[in-house]
Amino acid sequence: MNQVTLTLPDGSSRTVPAGTPVRAVADGISPRLAKAALAALVDGAPVDLSFPIEADASVRIMTTEGPEALRLYRHST
Repeated sequence: MNQVTLTLPDGSSRTVPAGTPVRAVADGISPRLAKAALAALVDGAPVDLSFPIEADASVRIMTTEGPEALRLYRHST
């Protein structure tokens, strides 16, 4: 299976198998982050937590504490 490199907001990177869902990336960073995760931005595009990452990308996990949380809540209700 191919590997993809993910760049995180702090500038660090992680290598995961292609097709890894965003939720698994969040869990690999921190179980607490995975629990708080609502969605993610992959290369600037909003995606849900089941989105499979197939290519190198920048990834930012959006949580209940982030500035976009209210907009995500409103969209999902």
